[in-house]
Amino acid sequence: MFTKFIYIALCCALFACANQPKMTAPAVSPAPERIPKALPEGSLFELLQAETAARRGKLDEALALFSHQTDITQSLRLAKTTARLAHHLQQYPAATNALALWLNEEPSAASALDLKARALIYNHHVNEAFDFIDANPNLAQQNLYVLLATETAKNKPEHLNALSDKFAQALITQPEHIGLLIGSGLILNIDQFDQASAFLAKARDLEPNNTVALSVQAALFAQAGKLEDAIELLQHGLVLQPDNFGLKRQLGRILSQTDIVAARTIFKELHERAPNDGEILFILAQISMKLEFYKEADTYLIPLQNNPQHRDFANYNLGLSAENHKELFIALNHYDQIDSGPYLLITLERYGKLAAQLSGIPAFEQRLEALKANNPKQALALTVYHIEYLLGLGLDKRAKPVVENGLDRFGSDSKLLYGQFLIAEQNKDYSQATESLRQILLQQPDNPVILNALGYTLSRHMDRHTEAKPFILQALALKPNDAAIIDSMGWVLLKLGDITEATRYLMQAYTQSTDTEIAAHLGEALWLGNEREQALSIWSEAHKADASNEELQDALKRFNVKLPSL
Repeated sequence: MFTKFIYIALCCALFACANQPKMTAPAVSPAPERIPKALPEGSLFELLQAETAARRGKLDEALALFSHQTDITQSLRLAKTTARLAHHLQQYPAATNALALWLNEEPSAASALDLKARALIYNHHVNEAFDFIDANPNLAQQNLYVLLATETAKNKPEHLNALSDKFAQALITQPEHIGLLIGSGLILNIDQFDQASAFLAKARDLEPNNTVALSVQAALFAQAGKLEDAIELLQHGLVLQPDNFGLKRQLGRILSQTDIVAARTIFKELHERAPNDGEILFILAQISMKLEFYKEADTYLIPLQNNPQHRDFANYNLGLSAENHKELFIALNHYDQIDSGPYLLITLERYGKLAAQLSGIPAFEQRLEALKANNPKQALALTVYHIEYLLGLGLDKRAKPVVENGLDRFGSDSKLLYGQFLIAEQNKDYSQATESLRQILLQQPDNPVILNALGYTLSRHMDRHTEAKPFILQALALKPNDAAIIDSMGWVLLKLGDITEATRYLMQAYTQSTDTEIAAHLGEALWLGNEREQALSIWSEAHKADASNEELQDALKRFNVKLPSL
């Protein structure tokens, strides 16, 4: 709960200060200084490499080279270049030595002090960062205190209590310090809503036009479920600053929960001001799809294909859109762009169905094997999907080696073992089927689905009814209202000769679910209990629903019953 608020507050703090969208071009580091003394051997060439990398936009490579040469040459200008480039890339550990050199040469340099504070914050030196900011009143303390509170809450929540004490102590001597008040509100957050809100309200009383305090308080209201209060507060802020980009963005986010049409109007306006803003495109695409404006959604999704953060979201939804328009090869192409991440598995479900029609199952399996090799963290989930895909198509023989390879690679994973059980059951290898289920129970002894499957398999397919009963009883104790488990209980009792009790359980299961297999079992119990008209009625209804059901056909065959409708 806390983390969600902090993310919102961080966005608010970043954007609410600006009256228009931030359009800063990527920084290109300045040319290295012409050092009058002789350069160490190799330095000139490496500095030229750094400058070339920077001009080509390879800023990570440039930073590594500039940092290395700063250490070698101890050049002040290189130290400044390195520190500023590290800040631009938010790679603050790389700035440590350069900042030390810079501050040693220019201990009062405002830029160096600001970067040092930020480096301490982003490197998570919480106490040192607070003390450094507190000791340098000429810094932009408000923003730095807010940043410190936000980053600590997001990445080092275990330090929040100690940081809260520091803020509280500082407020004793500086009770009207805006940065300390906002930072305290951020730290206390939803867990101490009233006190946090009081700090933020005080900051706004002292500076009515302070949009950081306003946006953080609005985010606090939203997190507490006080959406109308949050909306009212943000609307008040926009009266004071009608073109404030950050406040409008925040208002649009909250309105998307209460008034999606109004949110769409706000984000369309923001899109006109910042047409390449990935977050705005993402939100507009979501809103358009919720409103079923699918053509409009596509206009926002298409540019998101070039956005690393939202690329997979865009391709997945563009694929769905293409499917809806029967453009199956285009859909397949969009799905093919997704090769990792959270959208991979849900995309494969769509991709697999299309592949069976268009590119063929073998080609799809080749893609799956490549994905497993390239995504080691998702390889197990991909293997499970591969098995489920083949079993869903009735290709149990092709699924068997996939299961075996998966068990060799990943060990006795319960999902792989369950796949092994399904294949063994399909092939009537009930010895292997029960062994797979027993291995799962070693890992999950209280899994009612597996207990029921083991009990039912032992009873239905191996005539080991006495052995089966305890497993089904245990499953029933864990999940007493499950129709499938109640059916299993009725079945095993029927096979043990307790027709009256079996009929009671099976009738209960049938009341919950008219599944054909349950109907077949209930009909058998009623037939054996001389309730043959009722048995025929239930079997007839089941036959209408699923005439090919094996359990039903087996029951009718064993009792030599020909239904009137046949």
